[in-house]
Amino acid sequence: MRKFNIRRVIKLVATVIVLTGLLIAGLTLRPSLELRALAKDDDGGPRCTVHSARGTYGFALLGTLPIAGLVSTGGATTFDGEGNQSGKFTVITSVSAEQFTFAGTYTVNSDCTGTATLIISPPLFGAGTVHLRAVGTNNNTELKWLVTDPGIFVAGTLTKQ
Repeated sequence: MRKFNIRRVIKLVATVIVLTGLLIAGLTLRPSLELRALAKDDDGGPRCTVHSARGTYGFALLGTLPIAGLVSTGGATTFDGEGNQSGKFTVITSVSAEQFTFAGTYTVNSDCTGTATLIISPPLFGAGTVHLRAVGTNNNTELKWLVTDPGIFVAGTLTKQ
């Protein structure tokens, strides 16, 4: 009879979760890995500004960090409609749960692409600045976020409150 190894099972489940999240993010974020805050121009096509993303969004992100391994996060962020955002979140690892705050800037281009740069306090496992890209879905009620910093594999969804 084969011995049950819980650590192998946990690593396998964690790998499947991360790969599924990255696959979903990859499929959702094609062809552009940018923030898509939806509006319509006179021709019915998207026309976006920083004001398009205005509001508060709750979020959950999953992934891995170089130092911590598998992580899950949850929190809220507010876009002010003028290119600034702030919020707070909790990061859960296999050994701890820690709370963080952040403030930063975001851009939205007329073609509904954009980026965000966040300053995290205290620094998250040595990372004080994080860069993100995303795509808006469901008439801008959801944003699919992806951290773009090398070595950090974290993605998830923000939902407008």
